Amino acid sequence: MAVYNLRNVGFKIRTKWLLQEINLELPSGKFIALVGSNGAGKTTLLKLLSGELQTSQGYIEFMDKPIVDYSLKSLAHHRAVLSQHRGGNFPFSVQEVVMMGRLVHLDGCKEGPKDNEIVQKALERMDLSSFANRTYSTLSGGEARRVDAARMIVQQTGVYLLDEPTNHLDPKQQVRMLEFCKESVAEGKTVIASLHDLNLASYYADMIVILHQGHLLIAGSPDQVFTSTHIKEAFGLDCNIWRHPSGCPWMVPALGGEDVSDEGMEYDMPVTPELFNHHKRKKTHVIEGESL
Repeated sequence: MAVYNLRNVGFKIRTKWLLQEINLELPSGKFIALVGSNGAGKTTLLKLLSGELQTSQGYIEFMDKPIVDYSLKSLAHHRAVLSQHRGGNFPFSVQEVVMMGRLVHLDGCKEGPKDNEIVQKALERMDLSSFANRTYSTLSGGEARRVDAARMIVQQTGVYLLDEPTNHLDPKQQVRMLEFCKESVAEGKTVIASLHDLNLASYYADMIVILHQGHLLIAGSPDQVFTSTHIKEAFGLDCNIWRHPSGCPWMVPALGGEDVSDEGMEYDMPVTPELFNHHKRKKTHVIEGESL
C-alpha cells in the first residue's frame, strides 16, 4: 500500500521549476531515503509531502486522499516533520520545546500527566533526559537536532518526514538517529528522510529515491539504485561499488584515475559471529565465517 502517490508533480517559484514530472509511489511501513546533489529538489519534495507547499502541477494523494483536502490540523495528526533548520531562539527549556509537539492533541487545554509521560519517554529515547531543563537556545546544533526529533516523536503520527536528520550530528549520533528511523519502521511507521551520506542511506533505507535537477532519476532498492552510472549522473562523481558485509552496496570514490566498477569488489574483512548475528537481526544476508 502506498502512503503517498505522486502523479506528474511539479513545483515552481515564478518561472523557475524546482521539481518537474515526478511520478512516484512511496510505500507505507518503509524507510525511504531521498538523495541527490544540493538543489536537486529534496527539501521541496518533503515540503510538498508535508502539505507546507502545494503543487504547481499534478497532484499528491496522501493515504488515498488528495493532500489538498486535508486541513493543516488534520495533517498534523498523520505526519510529523523534522525540518532542516532548528526552531526559534526563544528562552524555552528543552522540555517545553518537546511539549510543543503535543499541542495538536491538547486542543487549547493544559498538558496532563499522560502528556508529561510521553515527553519524558521521547527525551529518554533521544538521550536527552539530562537536558530537560536546559535552555533550548544554548544547545549545540546537534543537541538541538535531537530535541527537534523528540518533539516530532511526541506528535505520535504514523509518518515521519525528516529533512537531513543527521545534519550537525557527530558520527555516533548520526548512527543513533538512523537506528531510530529503522526502529520506527519496525513499529509500523513510515519514514521519509533526505540524506547526504549515500553509504548510510544504502545501509539503513529500504528504498532510495534519487533526484537530479528537479527530476526523478530513479527509485528502487539500494541494489537497484546505487550503481556507478547513477552516481555519476546524479553527482558527477566516479565511484566503485563495493559490497558491505551486510550485503548492501557501498560507494567508494574512484580516486587517482581508478577504473570504475559495479561488480561488487572483494571485501576482505572477515565476518565474525558477532557481526553475522548483528546483520542477521536486520534481515540482511551475510555468510558466517567468510569474507564477502
